[in-house]
Amino acid sequence: MINAKYIFKRSNSLKGFFSTNSASTDAISALDSWSVQKDSWNYRIEEHEENSLVAILSLDESESDVAGVKLQDACEEYGIERTYVPG
Repeated sequence: MINAKYIFKRSNSLKGFFSTNSASTDAISALDSWSVQKDSWNYRIEEHEENSLVAILSLDESESDVAGVKLQDACEEYGIERTYVPG
């Protein structure tokens, strides 16, 4: 099992620009969209602010490549960018 921390913020994309939701609301939507794709993909919110969200993602190590691609797709769909937080 892999655990990784990410911070999610509004991207500079058109979807992000035109969103009427807060960045954290769209980040939760992206994470929900991602996590329902596999039972082994989960997240836990660590910090929740209007303009950002910090979450710890959990997934099986063997699925890390496909999970990353699917998470990126979900983030782009909601106008969100993610940054890995080491540690």
